Amino acid sequence: MAKKILLISEYVGVGKVALSVSMPVLSHYGYDIYALPTAIMSNTMDYGKFTKMDTTEYMVNTMRVWRELNFSFDAVCIGYVSNEDQLRLILQFCRSSKARILYDPIMAKLGKLYNGISRETISIMTRLSSVADIVIPNYTEACYMTFTPYSENATKEDMAGILNQLRQSGCRTVVATSVPYENGWANVVYNGNDNEITAVPYTKIPVNIPGVGDIFTAVFLAHVLEDGKIIDGVRAATEITYELIAENRDNLDLNKGIRIESCMHLLK
Repeated sequence: MAKKILLISEYVGVGKVALSVSMPVLSHYGYDIYALPTAIMSNTMDYGKFTKMDTTEYMVNTMRVWRELNFSFDAVCIGYVSNEDQLRLILQFCRSSKARILYDPIMAKLGKLYNGISRETISIMTRLSSVADIVIPNYTEACYMTFTPYSENATKEDMAGILNQLRQSGCRTVVATSVPYENGWANVVYNGNDNEITAVPYTKIPVNIPGVGDIFTAVFLAHVLEDGKIIDGVRAATEITYELIAENRDNLDLNKGIRIESCMHLLK
């Protein structure tokens, strides 16, 4: 029987990000996918303007119905969270769940907060780390969550400090992505299974495509649920996201993200 994954994040009308890209990726790997949208957005934030509909009441009612139906999950993957009420709802749900919890605190990249993200959101996102087994911030998000100045060239010592601070919130493993690391780029991992810090280097393609982090998280989760090996999952996600960016770098409107449906052959 296929493992069941609950995705908690926003749904975007225009752009392959969040639920719009995570669902097809994880379905491709054979998982049974459930979705709980934390907001409905008109388009990706990269366009500079957007409108958003709050779904907190819908989330409360959906979780009540799911409890009555005795739905359960093998893994929960949390992304964007809109407000304090959603935070409390998700914290309560995760604390009562036996599922493996993976958390991607979607709020910033390239040294800056996303358009529309407030300082209050940083506090909300940081507190969710307390219920996660694995946290996957990009480097910018990790800096905001630990009050660390953004560096254009982080060292292993810098990353050890950031990863240790994040672990103090309660999570077992941290995967920091898109790290400007020792004169290159890497995804840097603190693996709670062996207490080791490992850097997985990669070559950066100089384009900005929204949703790549969501794809990385989905591919990583798919591999970890399959064999439980953290570093192998990071390496697979690193390689596949690189290939997807290379395949889509010349698309006319990069704000729409990766054309994932036409790239399923790259998901290994």
